[in-house]
Amino acid sequence: MVRQPAFGRRLRALRLRRGLSQADLARGALSASAVSLLEAGRREPTQATVEALAAQLGCNPALLADGSDTLVVADASRLVALGEIAVQEGRAEEAAKLFEDALSEGLGDPLRVLRARLGLAGSAEMTGRFGDALTALERLAADFAAERVKPPLAVTVPLARVQRAAGRPADSRRTAAAALERIEQLGLTGLREYVQLASVVVGGLADAGDITAAADTATAMLAGTEPVRSRREQAAAYAAAGQIAAGEGCELEALQLTERAARIMRQGEGMSSSAALRMSLAWLKLRQPSPDMAGAEELLVDARAELEHLGDLNTLVCCETQLSQVALAQQRAQDARRWAEIALARSGPEVGGFELIHAGIALGESHFAAGAADAAVACYADAAQQLAQFGHSQMTAMVWSELGRLFHAAGQPQEALHAYDQAVGVR
Repeated sequence: MVRQPAFGRRLRALRLRRGLSQADLARGALSASAVSLLEAGRREPTQATVEALAAQLGCNPALLADGSDTLVVADASRLVALGEIAVQEGRAEEAAKLFEDALSEGLGDPLRVLRARLGLAGSAEMTGRFGDALTALERLAADFAAERVKPPLAVTVPLARVQRAAGRPADSRRTAAAALERIEQLGLTGLREYVQLASVVVGGLADAGDITAAADTATAMLAGTEPVRSRREQAAAYAAAGQIAAGEGCELEALQLTERAARIMRQGEGMSSSAALRMSLAWLKLRQPSPDMAGAEELLVDARAELEHLGDLNTLVCCETQLSQVALAQQRAQDARRWAEIALARSGPEVGGFELIHAGIALGESHFAAGAADAAVACYADAAQQLAQFGHSQMTAMVWSELGRLFHAAGQPQEALHAYDQAVGVR
């Protein structure tokens, strides 16, 4: 039986992939308006219609009928892989389109469906659309709950992070606590997911203004990442976690964890790093009543060395921006400028827009500290132009507010007012 609206989505995706208009597809078989109704899910196709459309599209009729064509499933799987590459290279909009096309064509494999849905959520998060990302991740978590299966860490870790970014701290704390408990059950304490969640937990405490508790938590959780495990040890831990998940009936999580083990052994991809947690602790040391400048700088230098070894450019830019801020706090304007310029020089597809915005602001602050107000204002203006490309969110509001303060300090009241308006969502 042909089911709508899935049939309509597959029909539209295949038509667009082949570069055909509705009129092109309808030629010799049915009208363009009929194609439009079919794609919209407002008309049920007959078997003869399915076969005629499949002939025009050059595909197996089974694909249009129920999405069971194996060649198309393989093609859709390729789209997921391309989408994941696009995410890694920072091409969020292109990635989202690839994931949407893959899902509409039919993937067959539940693990690839999960990867595509996670990819859509990640694409939304990359562009500051935290509401969309949150909706996608919460639906995923609900789908697992409906099957009476624990949501995998691949869902709960980004969910905790996005809940925090979307201004839902209580939900973020609950999700993070459950995920950390799951990490302990699976024997993954100290590895990648643990470090990611540690940053969320510490950041949440800092958001609430409890800097002392945040610093204490960061110190305690950092201890959980040591000693650093070798590639073989990390791969073995993920493989063992996969067996635990399989024994609990969590088949998708078991597959993901086993794949992670294989990727780590093959090329070191997905290896854990305590660098992000060191950076969080450094940030907190700067915000205590008696800032520990030397301690913060030491943590950041260690984190930078680790990130350079791993090739994590995105986090490396964040680290170098923080080093610029530490130098600025110590009134070393020349060093602050040097670190900011190093960070900005890493601009490329692997580095996110927010990271470069912060680096640009740091460069502006170093210029201002050196007495070059015009150069500082130019940096702030460039950062504002880049920030305007992102939708309104708690994260963008914080950056707009910071830009407002900096424009005001630089004697630019109009620009400051505009930035403050953006911070509160005035358009």
